[in-house]
Amino acid sequence: MKTCECGCGVPVRRRFIKGHAMRVLHGSYIANLQDREMVAAHLRFIDSELALEFSLRVLPTPDGCCLWKEVKDQDGYGIFQCYRLRQKQVRAHRFSYQAAHGVTIAPEVPLDHIVCSNRSCCNPFHVVLSTPRDNTLRSETGFAGINFRKTHCKRGHALVETNLYKKPGSNARVCRECRKLEARSRNTKRRLSKSATWL
Repeated sequence: MKTCECGCGVPVRRRFIKGHAMRVLHGSYIANLQDREMVAAHLRFIDSELALEFSLRVLPTPDGCCLWKEVKDQDGYGIFQCYRLRQKQVRAHRFSYQAAHGVTIAPEVPLDHIVCSNRSCCNPFHVVLSTPRDNTLRSETGFAGINFRKTHCKRGHALVETNLYKKPGSNARVCRECRKLEARSRNTKRRLSKSATWL
């Protein structure tokens, strides 16, 4: 059976799947042949046809990223859809990591972009296996990661071991000096409210 002439590898009866002819006409879909071969060469643990099909959907950039050009999920990660895979949909960066390193990753194990922090990048050498906690703390946009990197509190006190109070049962860091100031403020308000009731 014939495959789509745009290079996506999907079996068709005619020349193109609906909408895929525009990819060839505009030239935006098929990247430079050398770039595609370079991407496909990294994916050495899968067959060459599947590697080429994956590389057709990737746009290599000068800084080493391989940006996913196709469908992305709501979190910004690329979705690789291939009829030859047992999983019909798989995240592009997870697929490329498994194909390049020859490992199988459990769904609950996160992959962390440590080189570029670009979710649409699927370069297998820009991601590493991580724990959920490390992945969260390394985040540049999440509150946990931002607070973890803070060195001073909102009042300018240094967040060092001697000045930290850790709440029981959590990893939250609280400034001891600020706790003292807030306790004094509460006690002062309580005393003033009691004295006002006697007047």
